[in-house]
Amino acid sequence: ELELDPKQFEPGQLLSAISREKGNVENPASLKERAGGDFGQEIVSRVWESYDRRVRAQKGLDFDDLLLETVRLLSAHAETLDELRSRWTHVHVDEYQDTNRVQYELVRLLSEPRGELFVVGDIDQTIYTWRGAHIRNLLHFEKDFPNTTVIVLEENYRSTKTILDAANAVIKKNTVRYEKTLRGNMGDGEPIGVYAGYDETDEASYVAEKTKE
Repeated sequence: ELELDPKQFEPGQLLSAISREKGNVENPASLKERAGGDFGQEIVSRVWESYDRRVRAQKGLDFDDLLLETVRLLSAHAETLDELRSRWTHVHVDEYQDTNRVQYELVRLLSEPRGELFVVGDIDQTIYTWRGAHIRNLLHFEKDFPNTTVIVLEENYRSTKTILDAANAVIKKNTVRYEKTLRGNMGDGEPIGVYAGYDETDEASYVAEKTKE
Protein backbone atom coordinates (compact mmCIF):
# COMPACT_ATOMS: atom_id res chain seq x y z
CA GLU A 1 0.00 0.00 0.00
CA LEU A 2 2.86 2.41 0.83
CA GLU A 3 4.99 1.09 -2.08
CA LEU A 4 7.83 0.03 0.19
CA ASP A 5 10.14 -2.82 -0.77
CA PRO A 6 9.48 -5.67 1.72
CA LYS A 7 13.06 -6.87 1.19
CA GLN A 8 14.40 -3.53 2.37
CA PHE A 9 11.72 -2.99 5.04
CA GLU A 10 10.92 -6.41 6.44
CA PRO A 11 7.28 -6.44 7.68
CA GLY A 12 8.04 -8.47 10.80
CA GLN A 13 10.71 -5.99 11.91
CA LEU A 14 8.35 -3.08 11.34
CA LEU A 15 5.68 -4.81 13.40
CA SER A 16 8.21 -5.39 16.22
CA ALA A 17 9.16 -1.70 16.12
CA ILE A 18 5.49 -0.69 16.35
CA SER A 19 5.01 -3.10 19.24
CA ARG A 20 7.95 -1.58 21.15
CA GLU A 21 6.58 1.94 20.64
CA LYS A 22 3.15 0.90 21.89
CA GLY A 23 4.86 -0.59 24.94
CA ASN A 24 6.39 2.86 25.52
CA VAL A 25 2.89 4.44 25.40
CA GLU A 26 3.68 6.22 22.12
CA ASN A 27 1.60 6.81 18.98
CA PRO A 28 2.44 7.39 15.29
CA ALA A 29 2.36 11.19 15.67
CA SER A 30 4.71 11.25 18.67
CA LEU A 31 7.10 8.86 16.91
CA LYS A 32 7.12 11.04 13.77
CA GLU A 33 7.82 14.12 15.87
CA ARG A 34 10.63 12.33 17.70
CA ALA A 35 12.15 10.93 14.50
CA GLY A 36 13.84 14.25 13.70
CA GLY A 37 14.83 13.21 10.21
CA ASP A 38 15.63 9.60 11.14
CA PHE A 39 14.55 7.81 7.95
CA GLY A 40 13.96 4.46 9.67
CA GLN A 41 11.69 5.92 12.35
CA GLU A 42 9.79 7.96 9.78
CA ILE A 43 9.10 4.77 7.82
CA VAL A 44 7.88 3.04 10.99
CA SER A 45 5.54 5.95 11.78
CA ARG A 46 4.11 5.90 8.22
CA VAL A 47 3.53 2.15 8.30
CA TRP A 48 2.06 2.43 11.80
CA GLU A 49 -0.45 5.09 10.69
CA SER A 50 -1.61 2.89 7.82
CA TYR A 51 -1.68 -0.23 9.99
CA ASP A 52 -3.62 1.62 12.70
CA ARG A 53 -6.25 2.81 10.21
CA ARG A 54 -6.73 -0.74 8.94
CA VAL A 55 -7.13 -2.15 12.46
CA ARG A 56 -9.57 0.61 13.46
CA ALA A 57 -11.63 0.09 10.30
CA GLN A 58 -12.16 -3.52 11.41
CA LYS A 59 -13.01 -2.34 14.94
CA GLY A 60 -10.08 -4.43 16.09
CA LEU A 61 -7.28 -4.39 18.62
CA ASP A 62 -3.94 -6.10 18.32
CA PHE A 63 -2.20 -7.72 21.29
CA ASP A 64 -0.34 -4.55 22.32
CA ASP A 65 -3.54 -2.50 22.10
CA LEU A 66 -5.10 -4.60 24.87
CA LEU A 67 -2.73 -2.93 27.33
CA LEU A 68 -2.28 0.44 25.64
CA GLU A 69 -5.99 1.14 25.16
CA THR A 70 -6.73 -0.02 28.70
CA VAL A 71 -4.23 2.50 30.08
CA ARG A 72 -5.73 5.25 27.90
CA LEU A 73 -9.24 4.31 29.01
CA LEU A 74 -8.39 4.32 32.71
CA SER A 75 -6.44 7.57 32.40
CA ALA A 76 -9.39 9.32 30.75
CA HIS A 77 -12.32 7.87 32.73
CA ALA A 78 -12.00 8.25 36.50
CA GLU A 79 -15.28 6.46 37.22
CA THR A 80 -14.11 3.30 35.43
CA LEU A 81 -10.76 3.43 37.22
CA ASP A 82 -12.47 3.86 40.60
CA GLU A 83 -14.71 0.87 39.91
CA LEU A 84 -11.73 -1.36 39.13
CA ARG A 85 -9.77 -0.08 42.12
CA SER A 86 -12.66 -1.01 44.40
CA ARG A 87 -12.90 -4.44 42.76
CA TRP A 88 -9.17 -5.21 42.91
CA THR A 89 -7.89 -3.91 46.24
CA HIS A 90 -4.56 -5.77 46.05
CA VAL A 91 -2.31 -6.11 43.00
CA HIS A 92 0.41 -8.77 42.61
CA VAL A 93 2.90 -8.72 39.72
CA ASP A 94 5.42 -11.48 39.01
CA GLU A 95 8.61 -11.07 36.90
CA TYR A 96 8.41 -7.32 37.50
CA GLN A 97 11.90 -6.77 36.06
CA ASP A 98 10.50 -7.54 32.61
CA THR A 99 7.68 -4.99 32.63
CA ASN A 100 7.64 -2.19 30.06
CA ARG A 101 6.26 1.32 30.40
CA VAL A 102 2.64 0.53 29.50
CA GLN A 103 2.57 -2.33 32.01
CA TYR A 104 4.10 -0.04 34.63
CA GLU A 105 1.43 2.60 33.97
CA LEU A 106 -1.35 0.01 34.28
CA VAL A 107 0.03 -1.27 37.59
CA ARG A 108 0.40 2.29 38.90
CA LEU A 109 -3.14 3.25 37.91
CA LEU A 110 -4.73 0.19 39.51
CA SER A 111 -2.72 0.22 42.75
CA GLU A 112 -2.86 3.93 43.62
CA PRO A 113 -3.78 5.65 45.88
CA ARG A 114 -3.74 2.84 48.49
CA GLY A 115 -0.55 1.31 47.14
CA GLU A 116 -1.48 -2.26 48.06
CA LEU A 117 1.03 -3.57 45.55
CA PHE A 118 3.26 -6.65 45.80
CA VAL A 119 5.83 -7.35 43.10
CA VAL A 120 8.40 -10.08 42.65
CA GLY A 121 11.43 -9.45 40.48
CA ASP A 122 15.17 -9.82 40.01
CA ILE A 123 17.15 -7.27 38.00
CA ASP A 124 19.82 -9.91 37.34
CA GLN A 125 17.22 -11.97 35.46
CA THR A 126 16.07 -9.29 33.02
CA ILE A 127 15.73 -10.88 29.57
CA TYR A 128 13.11 -8.86 27.70
CA THR A 129 14.85 -5.52 27.13
CA TRP A 130 14.67 -6.29 23.40
CA ARG A 131 10.88 -6.26 23.80
CA GLY A 132 10.81 -2.95 25.64
CA ALA A 133 11.17 -4.09 29.25
CA HIS A 134 12.88 -1.47 31.42
CA ILE A 135 14.73 -2.28 34.64
CA ARG A 136 14.07 1.26 35.94
CA ASN A 137 10.61 -0.04 36.89
CA LEU A 138 12.29 -2.21 39.53
CA LEU A 139 15.25 0.03 40.33
CA HIS A 140 12.98 3.02 41.05
CA PHE A 141 10.25 1.02 42.74
CA GLU A 142 10.91 2.39 46.23
CA LYS A 143 10.91 5.93 44.85
CA ASP A 144 7.74 5.45 42.79
CA PHE A 145 5.92 3.67 45.62
CA PRO A 146 7.02 5.14 48.98
CA ASN A 147 6.90 3.10 52.22
CA THR A 148 7.90 -0.03 50.33
CA THR A 149 9.26 -3.00 52.26
CA VAL A 150 11.98 -4.88 50.36
CA ILE A 151 12.57 -8.57 51.07
CA VAL A 152 15.76 -9.94 49.52
CA LEU A 153 15.68 -13.67 48.74
CA GLU A 154 19.26 -14.98 48.59
CA GLU A 155 18.83 -18.68 49.33
CA ASN A 156 18.67 -20.79 46.20
CA TYR A 157 17.02 -24.22 46.38
CA ARG A 158 17.76 -25.38 42.83
CA SER A 159 21.49 -25.14 42.23
CA THR A 160 24.75 -26.38 43.70
CA LYS A 161 27.36 -24.10 45.29
CA THR A 162 29.61 -24.46 42.22
CA ILE A 163 26.92 -23.14 39.90
CA LEU A 164 25.93 -20.34 42.28
CA ASP A 165 29.57 -19.22 42.71
CA ALA A 166 29.90 -19.01 38.93
CA ALA A 167 26.61 -17.10 38.64
CA ASN A 168 27.67 -14.67 41.39
CA ALA A 169 30.97 -14.05 39.61
CA VAL A 170 29.15 -13.13 36.39
CA ILE A 171 26.32 -11.16 37.98
CA LYS A 172 28.57 -8.92 40.09
CA LYS A 173 29.94 -7.38 36.87
CA ASN A 174 26.55 -5.77 36.24
CA THR A 175 26.80 -2.07 37.06
CA VAL A 176 23.07 -1.46 37.61
CA ARG A 177 21.62 -3.84 40.17
CA TYR A 178 20.69 -4.48 43.78
CA GLU A 179 23.55 -6.09 45.68
CA LYS A 180 22.90 -9.66 46.76
CA THR A 181 24.82 -12.93 47.07
CA LEU A 182 23.13 -16.20 46.18
CA ARG A 183 23.77 -19.13 48.48
CA GLY A 184 22.61 -22.73 48.26
CA ASN A 185 22.18 -25.78 50.47
CA MET A 186 22.88 -28.58 47.96
CA GLY A 187 26.64 -28.91 48.45
CA ASP A 188 29.40 -28.23 45.92
CA GLY A 189 28.12 -30.52 43.16
CA GLU A 190 29.96 -31.38 39.97
CA PRO A 191 32.45 -29.03 38.25
CA ILE A 192 31.04 -26.82 35.52
CA GLY A 193 31.75 -28.01 31.98
CA VAL A 194 31.92 -25.94 28.82
CA TYR A 195 30.95 -27.25 25.39
CA ALA A 196 31.12 -25.15 22.22
CA GLY A 197 28.71 -26.72 19.76
CA TYR A 198 29.35 -26.50 16.02
CA ASP A 199 25.71 -25.50 15.48
CA GLU A 200 22.32 -25.85 17.18
CA THR A 201 21.97 -29.51 16.08
CA ASP A 202 25.37 -30.39 17.50
CA GLU A 203 24.49 -28.59 20.72
CA ALA A 204 21.16 -30.43 21.02
CA SER A 205 22.86 -33.79 20.39
CA TYR A 206 25.42 -33.07 23.09
CA VAL A 207 22.71 -32.16 25.61
CA ALA A 208 20.80 -35.34 24.72
CA GLU A 209 23.92 -37.50 25.15
CA LYS A 210 24.77 -35.94 28.51
CA THR A 211 21.19 -36.46 29.64
CA LYS A 212 21.36 -40.09 28.52
CA GLU A 213 24.61 -40.60 30.49
